[in-house]
Amino acid sequence: MKIMMIGKHGGSLKADKLNASLKRTLLLTDKVRRFKPDLTISFCSPEAARVSFGLGIRHIAFCDSPHAEAVMRLSIPLIQKLLIPWIIPKNEFTKYGISAKNIIQYKAIDASVIIRYNDYNISSNPKQKKTFSLDWRRSRLHMYRKTGLMP
Repeated sequence: MKIMMIGKHGGSLKADKLNASLKRTLLLTDKVRRFKPDLTISFCSPEAARVSFGLGIRHIAFCDSPHAEAVMRLSIPLIQKLLIPWIIPKNEFTKYGISAKNIIQYKAIDASVIIRYNDYNISSNPKQKKTFSLDWRRSRLHMYRKTGLMP
């Protein structure tokens, strides 16, 4: 799988976060328009939700953070299906505008994955074997060309 980082976090100031989100949305819009996926899968990304909604693409999201109110309010109303760990009650998410019938619980706890910079050609120096954690909560968008998960 080729990993593509799009945009950056805005920092601690609300205005900087908003500007970074707007830039990510524009960058994603361009990428998604060219790629033309049938389905978007994200970890409750407001940008992925907005772009998918705007371009008429179905969106499935994973989430284990109902306490992240801003993200929930910006993404949940725009997605078709939400996948959550079985340990979190559905009503933690329905208050943000999704029907319980569109929430699917699974028996797992979301975790991060360790990868190396070199594995994905992020570092141009092969002697740099820096390890970093790719937290799927920060992975903004996964796109698939073929449908089949949803009717």
